[in-house]
Amino acid sequence: METTGRLKPILTSLVLAGLALGCGSRFAVQGRAADDTPAMAEAQQQPIDPDNLASYLESRAARLTASVRPPARAADWQQQRAARYRQYLAILGLDPPPDKTPLNARFVGEPLDVGRSVFRRVVFESRPKNYVAAHLYLPKDVQAPAPAVINVPGHGNRDGYHQHPLSCAAAGYVALNLPALGEEGKTGGGMGCGHKQPYYDKYNWYNTGYNPAGAEVWDTMRAVDYLLSLRDERTGKPLVDPERIGITGRSGGAARTLWAMAADPRLAAGVAGEGFTAIAGYRGSLPNTCDVHIFYNYYGSGYGELYGLAAPRRLLVQHGTTDRLYLNPEPVADYLKSLYATLGQAESFDYQVFEQGHADTPALRQSEYAWFDRWLGKDRPGVKPIVDEPVPESLKQRANVRCFPTPPDDAVNIEQQFTPATPTHTVKNEADFARFKEELTERFRTEVLRTAYLPFAAELIEDSGRWTLVVDGELRHRAAFVFQPGARRKTVILLAHAAADEAQNLAAELQSAEVNLLVIEPSGVDPAMFPPKQRPHLLRLAALVGETLTSLRVRDALGAVRALAARDTVDPHGIYLWGRGELAIPALYAAVVDTRVAGVFLENAPDHHESETALFRILRYADVPQAAALLFPRPIVFTGTSARGFAWTREVYRTLGQIDRCVSSTDSPAKRVTVEASSRSDAGR
Repeated sequence: METTGRLKPILTSLVLAGLALGCGSRFAVQGRAADDTPAMAEAQQQPIDPDNLASYLESRAARLTASVRPPARAADWQQQRAARYRQYLAILGLDPPPDKTPLNARFVGEPLDVGRSVFRRVVFESRPKNYVAAHLYLPKDVQAPAPAVINVPGHGNRDGYHQHPLSCAAAGYVALNLPALGEEGKTGGGMGCGHKQPYYDKYNWYNTGYNPAGAEVWDTMRAVDYLLSLRDERTGKPLVDPERIGITGRSGGAARTLWAMAADPRLAAGVAGEGFTAIAGYRGSLPNTCDVHIFYNYYGSGYGELYGLAAPRRLLVQHGTTDRLYLNPEPVADYLKSLYATLGQAESFDYQVFEQGHADTPALRQSEYAWFDRWLGKDRPGVKPIVDEPVPESLKQRANVRCFPTPPDDAVNIEQQFTPATPTHTVKNEADFARFKEELTERFRTEVLRTAYLPFAAELIEDSGRWTLVVDGELRHRAAFVFQPGARRKTVILLAHAAADEAQNLAAELQSAEVNLLVIEPSGVDPAMFPPKQRPHLLRLAALVGETLTSLRVRDALGAVRALAARDTVDPHGIYLWGRGELAIPALYAAVVDTRVAGVFLENAPDHHESETALFRILRYADVPQAAALLFPRPIVFTGTSARGFAWTREVYRTLGQIDRCVSSTDSPAKRVTVEASSRSDAGR
């Protein structure tokens, strides 16, 4: 068989992918001979701490929290602030922010007399057909321009928080009570608080960059617009003082308050009650925590750095000593206290601790009211100190407070509205490809796979015939290593669900190629380490430290490459990655990150990112076929079923003159290797 010079490299890579063992010599399998199958079975039973992944993520969270330091000088913060604000909007999925379209505000039903104020149901559109069903409380003797307070609900819902806005309105404030994301009038979009199904466990959000907190923040920003649009009926002048708008919320509402304060400089004062903590220690909070609390930590930020964007505006945060949901708020409070002091505004921040659990209590409310009295209501005509106002029975009647008796037929799906389409890419020549590669690789480095580019240690350890891959000093993975002592050989790394079984099967099938094999069980494949009931909580904790399940697996694959490259039986320039199904995705992306990887084998690889293969914001920039093209000119072999989307990848290789390095095969890698090895032998004779 005649082989062109350009074809030889791909045939060589195909041979290397076969994982064949033998060639007349005895290979060491798990530290024993290749025919010593009990060693395989023994390795399969190798104990791994069932809490390994959880403990590792908690350790990462602790390290990240400890690494966050407030700026030493005001000038340092001002220098960082613009870039941090851009990152913050990206975290919320508000980059760029949507257009401010007409609010189309309208009242629903008749006014309701509730004592010292008038209650109105109002609907406005934060985006077209994105309805916000709000409650407006107007003081009867309002004196414009009046201060205003926005109330955002927590794990309950809008209708459980009449006390706060009603009391503010009775004291002369214009008050607005907003719904959570999952409440009436909303379609799709995920839980703000209290509305977990059917959007809970939606890890495709990680791919798209959609964040329920971002949608809630946008509703809140448009609520400010609505307040500023109100006019005094007697004079026609603005009803609300633009310099005296506050916001408050407890639990999930506290998180929304902090996010909104950071996003919108028009919010002059905020009170966040019992709904904040540091990333470290968050694991215990996650089972009962709304999605509005959680952010996708693309940039390795801490909560203090994000919430600090509210500085130097007036901010009070409250905590209960026996609040079991948010156990570790001090690092965030300490950061904010230090930041405000550095900015010369120490009095504008306060952290108050109450002897209570996670509850809305008179003590918390009186503290909240005093804060607004101090910063918003002081010396304002017609405004009195806020005290608890009794909630009338009329506000407890569902018919009096509902804005939509039935969901509106034309309501938009919020998740879709906040999810931009994945861009298309055209590569017609080398210059196109160079630009495409530079731009996409930079996105990988700064957002999609930021943690994969950071330094971390990895080692392959053998103990009594059992192999373990240790990543970052703490995360341990079962492994099976098949190698031939005495020479540096090409090596294939297979990501698999059962390391010992895979190694045994491949060792028996392939006997002619002198190739090492490392099989590893990456993060999430072991039910003991990744129990189904803990899955949502572990993945949300992973998001807080900048990881998805797939990015963790990418680091596992990179760790395997690094560990092998240091061994004297491995050719560091001849390491190949192989993955099947969803595990083909981390194999592919690890090869993109580490250019030492000589090529990849993608077996039954999906061509589109879903929940199981989520990477932060990837679909804002590209999809799997585009990522695969970044490997050019290294070889890619598609085995099993080749998804149609990879035609784009092959076309790039064709355009750039290397189509023979991007090939498909319906054969198993083992059979493919046997055929290509034979072809190579024929070509050499």
